[in-house]
Amino acid sequence: MQSIRNIPISAILLSWSLFLHTPVLAREAELYGQLITARSGLSQTGVSAILQDSLGFLWIGTGEGLNKYDGYSFQQFRYHPDTISLSSNSIRCLAEGREGTIWVGTDFGLSKLDRLRGYLWTNYLPEQGDLARLEDQVIYALQLDEQGNVWVRTERTRSILDPDTEEFKSYELFYDELNPSDREESYSMVLDSTGYMWIGTKDGLQALNPVSGDHLRYSLDGNIASISSNVRVVFIDRNGRIWCGSDEGLFLFHRGQGIFQEAGDILPELGNLEVLSIIQNRQGELLIGTNESLVKIHPDLSSAQSFKGFNRPDIHTLFTNIIAQYEDASEILWLGTSVGLVKIDQKKPKFGLINTQDPDHAGLSSNLVSSVFQDENGDLWVGTAGMGLNLFTSGSTRAIQFNTQVPAASRRLSHDYIHAIYRDRNNNLWLGTGNGVILMKAGSNRFQRFCESETNFSCEIFERQHVYDIFEDSEGQIWFAASNGIHIYDPAGGIVRSIRQIHYGSEMLKLQDVYCSRGDIEGRIWIGSSVGLIKYIPIEDQFEVFQAGILNRTSNINSNTVFSLHVDSRGDLWIGTASGLNRFNTKDNSFEFFGDPVELSE
Repeated sequence: MQSIRNIPISAILLSWSLFLHTPVLAREAELYGQLITARSGLSQTGVSAILQDSLGFLWIGTGEGLNKYDGYSFQQFRYHPDTISLSSNSIRCLAEGREGTIWVGTDFGLSKLDRLRGYLWTNYLPEQGDLARLEDQVIYALQLDEQGNVWVRTERTRSILDPDTEEFKSYELFYDELNPSDREESYSMVLDSTGYMWIGTKDGLQALNPVSGDHLRYSLDGNIASISSNVRVVFIDRNGRIWCGSDEGLFLFHRGQGIFQEAGDILPELGNLEVLSIIQNRQGELLIGTNESLVKIHPDLSSAQSFKGFNRPDIHTLFTNIIAQYEDASEILWLGTSVGLVKIDQKKPKFGLINTQDPDHAGLSSNLVSSVFQDENGDLWVGTAGMGLNLFTSGSTRAIQFNTQVPAASRRLSHDYIHAIYRDRNNNLWLGTGNGVILMKAGSNRFQRFCESETNFSCEIFERQHVYDIFEDSEGQIWFAASNGIHIYDPAGGIVRSIRQIHYGSEMLKLQDVYCSRGDIEGRIWIGSSVGLIKYIPIEDQFEVFQAGILNRTSNINSNTVFSLHVDSRGDLWIGTASGLNRFNTKDNSFEFFGDPVELSE
């Protein structure tokens, strides 16, 4: 029987789906996510635009520059007065053009980032000349058409940039001089399937007729009393419906009649929304970002759900100004808010989440989970990094705790750091700890130090040593991977043999921090350590070492630190190292490295 060992990390939630079958209906109306701020490397917490490019990178526009995110770290782009760079740090909109070009709408013109030429910037101003006002250079919205033209919307104009000639052609929008504009507002622009360009403005919804070239204008206050004409957001859903959002609500525009319908008349939940952004997810649901909530509308407009915030570990975070939304290729929802970038996985969770704050599954002693083992009875044993061992018996929602402080002798341990949990074929339960091995023998109801249960060897073997992994080989011997080498216990003779160094060429290699060991179907023993991957052939009593950086036919593993091992049904060895995942083909001694992120097929 095999245990599952996790290398300790700073914080981890125990994910578990098959063991406890408790209702989760109350949680389906909740969102779980992650908040990314300047502390994570984002140039500013105020996020105004989001785009995923054709290579999978995420681009985030803020009030203090542009960010490229690879899922792990940020690369920042800012305005630099003495070099050709981004034209302004205040980003309003983003789009990707031909050959991976990134177009950036800023508060001072349009910037183009050409990645094929080594991240070369080119800047464009829609209005030229000494009389051009600063307001005329603010790019409120971007749209690319099928010909590769770049449409930009400024305060008073709709302009088209021809990327080949690098020239703008501008058309005046209707602009009421008596209706003051708010320069802090953002406005959207969208092209429909018939060629009409729909534009949100402070003076209503405007559209360009592609045949006549005329601009059409539809004012909200034309058919809805006491409503301003400010249209901040325009969105066309997959059914061709045109949605308009403003600070006074969400509206459905009926193109045939040229009138607006308040969304609150369709569903009461959609009334009185201050709309900042609208998208449609892969399931066809409309997602409305407001100043204080995320509203999800069913595709057939039959129902809506409002989310005031989202859950993070140990904290509930309220939404504040969802200015931008983007659903990436993996159905992750990204929200640009005034307090940071929010990442939400919309897919239904495959696992229930259990932590110390979970009201449905009480008693887990720590969120620092270092080892997990489920036995044949369905009982789940959970080891922690410093708070002992937890047992969830099958069907129970409360953990039984084992540690050094518990009053009951039957649940007392000699050490609280549990690296490994393993049950052998004789039903003995073994614990690898931060100070040796603990054993509960079959038929017993209490743990004791392993060396105290046997008189044939000294406790000094494991004294003050971490035991990271335990497994039983085909001969019934128990292998302990420890910080001072590898140790093999033979139950028949009641003795322990220790291997602390091995022959490596003409020298001796000291085994330090042995993290794991496994046997394969050929009877070979594989050992993962801080000095490489080691193969041991018991019949021949021979070792072979695989290390990084040694150019020979058997050594191209990507790291000398091996944390975990697994032998699959085909006999291939999977190796988790400090630098990623390797697969070792035992037939030809070849390694294959899998980068991160990676998808593995069956």
